[in-house]
Amino acid sequence: MLEVYISENKFKNKKKPFVFRSRNLQTFTQEDIIDAIAEAGTTFTKADAAGMFKVFEQVFKRFIERGHAVKLFMGTFRASASGTAETNSETFKPVIPKDPRTPKKDHNISLSFEPNEAYSEQLRNIAFKRLGFVKLSRPAITSISSAMINSDTPLIPGDYINISGRFLKFDFEDNSQGVFFKETDGTKSYKASNFTKATRVSITVQIPPELEPGTYTVKIRTQTESAFSQQIITVL
Repeated sequence: MLEVYISENKFKNKKKPFVFRSRNLQTFTQEDIIDAIAEAGTTFTKADAAGMFKVFEQVFKRFIERGHAVKLFMGTFRASASGTAETNSETFKPVIPKDPRTPKKDHNISLSFEPNEAYSEQLRNIAFKRLGFVKLSRPAITSISSAMINSDTPLIPGDYINISGRFLKFDFEDNSQGVFFKETDGTKSYKASNFTKATRVSITVQIPPELEPGTYTVKIRTQTESAFSQQIITVL
């Protein structure tokens, strides 16, 4: 059940002193959904559901990679471009150059999601449990993955990564808050500056281009506390 709590609003431009937040205590994977379909009392077996998901994945990827939007009951998915340019004639180059001497750009293509308004409105009526006052909402990183199209390739400086977790949102105007990359075998720490998404549960951030090859601990500092990822990333 969705858990709703109230906590102190510590953002500088706050309108009111307290804010409502929510949290989910369990995450269901695609395998969990396949099991649920097989147990739903229909004629679909687990093999049927697994096969359907495999075909759905192939069709979904084909439509998205051709530049189409995919509209489902929960909302619409599409590939979205982002980045900056010095002039209006600059070429868009989201692909990471193979030569490390080539200057890297913040150009990127990522998957975006637009919720279906009608379905979102229905969520007003779902059951929830009200918790008490939560003074500190400690950020917690649960996973880190590549946000690049070729996600199976090694990470290099300038790549974008997805950080998932809880209570990840921070104040961009506060220099002490943000996403930091700290050397695991040294003292250097780098603060990220380029983001394509930053919410309470998910952040898409660029690995600082100035990072040298090595292993780094990813740290998020918010207005409350700090959290370290349990997964060390390696940058080549």
